[in-house]
Amino acid sequence: LPPTEHATILEVLHRSIALTRKLGQQHCIITGDQAIYAKALDVLLKHRHEFGEVVLRLGAFHTACAFLVVLGKRFGAAGLGDLLTEAGVLGPNACKQVLAGKHYNRAIRSHKLVLEAMLKQNWELFEEHLDEQPSVESQEAASHLLEQLDSMRETGSFAEGLQCQQTAGFKSLKVCFDAFNDSLKKASPMASFWLSYIEMVSLLLDFIRASRTGDWALHLASFKEMLKWFFTYDHVNYARYGSYYVMDMECLPEDNQSAHDSLLNGDFCVSRSSNSFARVPVDQTIEQSINRDSKGRGGIVGFSTKPGAVHRWILTTHERAS
Repeated sequence: LPPTEHATILEVLHRSIALTRKLGQQHCIITGDQAIYAKALDVLLKHRHEFGEVVLRLGAFHTACAFLVVLGKRFGAAGLGDLLTEAGVLGPNACKQVLAGKHYNRAIRSHKLVLEAMLKQNWELFEEHLDEQPSVESQEAASHLLEQLDSMRETGSFAEGLQCQQTAGFKSLKVCFDAFNDSLKKASPMASFWLSYIEMVSLLLDFIRASRTGDWALHLASFKEMLKWFFTYDHVNYARYGSYYVMDMECLPEDNQSAHDSLLNGDFCVSRSSNSFARVPVDQTIEQSINRDSKGRGGIVGFSTKPGAVHRWILTTHERAS
């Protein structure tokens, strides 16, 4: 049966609860994309007494893909597509796919390149603004900060970068930088529009960073900020179910303390290596493992419409892997 069928979801929930109770666990966290989340939520609300241990989550990977679509809608026709193709970052066809939220890795790389270029231009304008200011203190703070950043770049010390952010000079300079950008927004609608690109891509990178580091507080905070853009660009499903998801997760400490502690511990993402900053969302792990294997050589291509053959392929996966 298709994964979005109520019967399929109900059977998965029953089996998940059975395994949870057999293992003596107090909670069962299930992650799915928006389509599955919507159907599973419907089932949970109708059978709340049966699935009290279940905590339902929206997949971070598919949420990030939906936000990439929002970025494409807002900036694609405003010149972002032309910028990516003329700069040689993407070809015309790849650019269309990226702006449509496809080719996840290529899309993230493209937006990071544009973000870096815009931030560089933004910072150069800010330096010119500082040179015009009579305050010697702000100029000295900027000079000192640049020296610290150059030192950090040479040593590659992340800890030194964090220490730099805690200094009074850095905080003071950040206040000046934010005030400068606010003045740009008020002075020019075009500047306000493209500064929103910097803010939106930075928000997306914060959301990805939350999954990479297992930071649950950052995950919820960035998801809440993304909601307004889902509403603005008529992503009705993510706006509707995302609102419920945030409310449900914020109530989790009262409803299921053990599940909340597990999420705070970073159990909403998967670590497939011992490297730091290498965790991935649960739904992305499925895409990189089971779904990828099923579509490649030795997968289910050619008999995917035959339930019996697909069932046998799934049951014998571990044998073929060994």
